[in-house]
Amino acid sequence: MGMIGIVARISEVTLKSFLADSTKLADFIDSEIFFEDETTLDLEKNWEGIHYILSGTSLANLSSKPTAAAKAFFTLQVIDAEQDFGYGPVQYLNNTQVKETNLALQKISIADIDPNKLSQALTQNSIYPECWDEPENIEWLFESFDEFKSFYAEAAKNNEAVISFIS
Repeated sequence: MGMIGIVARISEVTLKSFLADSTKLADFIDSEIFFEDETTLDLEKNWEGIHYILSGTSLANLSSKPTAAAKAFFTLQVIDAEQDFGYGPVQYLNNTQVKETNLALQKISIADIDPNKLSQALTQNSIYPECWDEPENIEWLFESFDEFKSFYAEAAKNNEAVISFIS
């Protein structure tokens, strides 16, 4: 199956409850409706490609001081460092940080990105899932990126927090 990236919109109250008691987070993610809910976005295997578009780096070269856009998936804020949902703990942005990140995301346009140069960069940097030499995979990444931007716009509009993790 491989590594898939997941983001979910949650209320600020829910985020605070998860920070206070991370067992509630585990129950939330393990619920039958979590992956089917409209507030959850499955980025599939495009998570690192999206991160590369936002940051120009791979997960292996993650900055300790990321830009607002680069924090959209790898926030460097964890709910519980001891909880592992497949490939590490759940990360989060609170509702204020979501608004800041959304402003940065909305400035990035796929129309400004050369698909051939992106394909080369993703391949040279061994960006997961290392399939970027096929044009349809770049198209798939661009579609996922647009969904990701819409997801963040909705979260900002609704004053929501965002959680993210790799499963």
